[in-house]
Amino acid sequence: MKKWLIVVIIVIGLLATAISQYQSILTSYAAFFTVNNAISGADAIVVLSGGKATRIPHALKLFAQGYAPRLLLTDEKKRNIRFAHLFSTNEEIAQAMIEELKMNVQIKNCSFTKERCYFNI
Repeated sequence: MKKWLIVVIIVIGLLATAISQYQSILTSYAAFFTVNNAISGADAIVVLSGGKATRIPHALKLFAQGYAPRLLLTDEKKRNIRFAHLFSTNEEIAQAMIEELKMNVQIKNCSFTKERCYFNI
């Protein structure tokens, strides 16, 4: 009976730790599968929607290091048009970071039309 109680306490402790530290655990897990093999000389750096806290800063870092002369941003399809104005777009976030860092970056935002994405370069 004591062995089972100890095992249950350890399992509950591990679950509590995993739940409270889920963000750092998942970030570390994702970093394990990340391959950073960018080479300079690209035409553009493309930032796909999602991950606004990590993708845009990394793209700006690559731009600052001279990997490409422009950024192409996409935004996720608006789920609820009525409340869309409450959420920042990738372009707004990138523009705020660019202004804060005093960078000279040419940004193009991708506009969605049905299932296609057109870049007006």
